[in-house]
Amino acid sequence: MEPVSTPVTADTTALYYDEDLKTALEEFVNSGATEVPPQVAQILKNIAKTGIPCYSWEHLKKVLHIRIKDVLTEFHSSCPDCPVTPENNFQSQLQRILQALNLFPGPPFTIQRLCELTVTPHKLYNSTKKLLAAFEKSLSVSSTVPADELVRALQSVGLDAVKLGVLPAAVEMDISEPMVV
Repeated sequence: MEPVSTPVTADTTALYYDEDLKTALEEFVNSGATEVPPQVAQILKNIAKTGIPCYSWEHLKKVLHIRIKDVLTEFHSSCPDCPVTPENNFQSQLQRILQALNLFPGPPFTIQRLCELTVTPHKLYNSTKKLLAAFEKSLSVSSTVPADELVRALQSVGLDAVKLGVLPAAVEMDISEPMVV
């Protein structure tokens, strides 16, 4: 993850993190709702622009799960171009993608691409088969965003990863000294 070169201002910091969005995200996840409200969708748009996931991964994962399912289902209903074999049909591919997402203990290295695919799927794709392949490719990585890179990226825009609670619980790092970007 490359450090952000945009000067840090109140406006640019809000692009990365907003307390109201955090509250909306927590309320959405706790509600058990299955439709992502616009305020929560804005978080995915911000991550698609910045590549910096500055909210709880467990919460983001739930939102991504719903958005991926919704986007792919909508594509499939308008363009059902997937194979119809029992082992490789739309539903089985969708389930593989959602299972792969759930296996990540932290944001995958491809978090920005995943958010782009959920925010603007029609920008590059007009085929369900191709969009499924793009999601599968984005989730076929085995690495997550390294904690030190996430900390540096957040610090570069004036945010504290520990206060935001964005590091996976198992990460133990000495980040008491500021990192130089």
